[in-house]
Amino acid sequence: MILSVSRRTDIPAFYGAWFLNRLEAGWLLVPNPRNPKRLNRVELTPENVDMIVFLTKNPGPMLGLLDRLDALGYEGRYCFQVSLTAFESRVEEKGLPPKARLVEYFQELSRRLGPERVDWRFDPIMVNASYTAAWHTERFQLLARALGGYTRRCIISFIDFYRHLGAGFPEMSVEDKREAARGIGAVSAEIGLPVFTCAEDIDLQEFGIRPAPCLDALRFGKIIGASLAAGKAKGQRQGCLCAESVDVGIYDTCLNGCSYCYATTSRRLAALRYKNHDPQSPLLTGWPSGQEIVDCRRPGSLKEEKAGITAGKRKERINVIPFYKADI
Repeated sequence: MILSVSRRTDIPAFYGAWFLNRLEAGWLLVPNPRNPKRLNRVELTPENVDMIVFLTKNPGPMLGLLDRLDALGYEGRYCFQVSLTAFESRVEEKGLPPKARLVEYFQELSRRLGPERVDWRFDPIMVNASYTAAWHTERFQLLARALGGYTRRCIISFIDFYRHLGAGFPEMSVEDKREAARGIGAVSAEIGLPVFTCAEDIDLQEFGIRPAPCLDALRFGKIIGASLAAGKAKGQRQGCLCAESVDVGIYDTCLNGCSYCYATTSRRLAALRYKNHDPQSPLLTGWPSGQEIVDCRRPGSLKEEKAGITAGKRKERINVIPFYKADI
């Protein structure tokens, strides 16, 4: 099983202790994004979790938790995708530390884990009244020079329109995408840092930029020294090449305050859910009431030598949540 931690919120920045508590407990609960009254119980053990992928804009709070993560049996079996964008923290990303500090966190993480386990995400790229394609290229160059020796690849993506973002975040034109890619591709060639696109249908190979999966089972297999028999992810954006994974996050729980975020539709709701967060709960925010329907997911290891004998996609319905807040 590949764990996505998480596309829906920034767990390393705000919920790292909770996640490690759940690894120690051996399970957690994840609400269905479309039906919060239906919960998935995800079984977590080093035997069936092949790779943990931490997606974050601020890895700083997680740095002090890595020794504990290793001690739980996951040493060498987790990696990071750190989003460092062109934007200033106090403009479009109001909840983030200054960019220079985030660069330092990235470098420290890379020194600890090795550059092959720390990917750099430069997304979203967006062109509007405030930002040009050339501006993104300039900012990319500054960051690439700081990060080039600390990562093996960069993943870029152009902004997608979501209704809650409003008119200030329009879809980019093909011309603007190509202009940004031309500049980024030139910097990539100069520094020797490969750049790939995430879930984009535009062909940018003439600029040295090719599509690639963010959650890449082949790369993960090389990291852990075993081939992973992973299928293609379902329910992602068109053009997504990622391997199947189990996401343990919840939408509208991130406090980074990014103006362009697809996963946070209400900062007020995110603040409320964070206030209801308890590191001892099996849920990321709040506690189960006991009225939910709970499915037990046991995907099992994706290692090819085990894939034929693990539980695979089996689900079983359970009617009783193992414990509530009152039981602690």
